[in-house]
Amino acid sequence: MGKSTTLRYVSSKLHPSSYRLIPVIASTGSTLEVLRQICGALDEDSRLNSIAKITKTIRTLIMEIAQRKQTPVLVIDKANLLRLEVLAQLQTL
Repeated sequence: MGKSTTLRYVSSKLHPSSYRLIPVIASTGSTLEVLRQICGALDEDSRLNSIAKITKTIRTLIMEIAQRKQTPVLVIDKANLLRLEVLAQLQTL
């Protein structure tokens, strides 16, 4: 079984009333590109052009998820493609 298939399988076992999956497919792109994908996965407009603004939006959305007693789970397929600065930014969420 491949990594992507395993990731989908494990994700499918999380109960949607307890967990909010935030699926992202990584690339070698910019931090802003990955943050836009996260916003899109959270059903939010992802046309913001500022890392600070989009990060604030994502944090707000994650807090709303937590207030609904759900655990947000960021699922990154192909995470090995992410650059170190992108990973560092994701840690700030």
